[in-house]
Amino acid sequence: MVAHVGVSYRTLQAALRRGTVTELHPGVYVASEAIPSDPAEAHAQRALAQQVRTPALVASHETAALAHGLPLLHRERVAAEPPRFTRVRGDSNRTTPLIAARPLPPAHVTDIAAGPLAGLRLTTPARTAIDLAAELE
Repeated sequence: MVAHVGVSYRTLQAALRRGTVTELHPGVYVASEAIPSDPAEAHAQRALAQQVRTPALVASHETAALAHGLPLLHRERVAAEPPRFTRVRGDSNRTTPLIAARPLPPAHVTDIAAGPLAGLRLTTPARTAIDLAAELE
């Protein structure tokens, strides 16, 4: 993978040791200076990095709420946690507490068109609110 951008593995490892490069997700690296100082933006950046490796994932729940700027009770705590995703049911049998598998119509998915998070696929604000409300007890 590193060869795709013209960097040798050895050069990458040296940059990681120096702290000039950070691994956001296995196999996905970014210049350390490009990591946002805002915890919510950094959380969304980690979600985007995971989507690079697993494009079928759609950021959802708290992750989508942070990216949309929706209010959350524990914003700082959520921003420090791993991103949450929804995978279209039938796409894979693999689910985890951070990856839900359920129907996700195309109309419930949007993406960020510009800026540092351009390309992040996430649930729409309305779908995000419904997903969060469905988990309330």
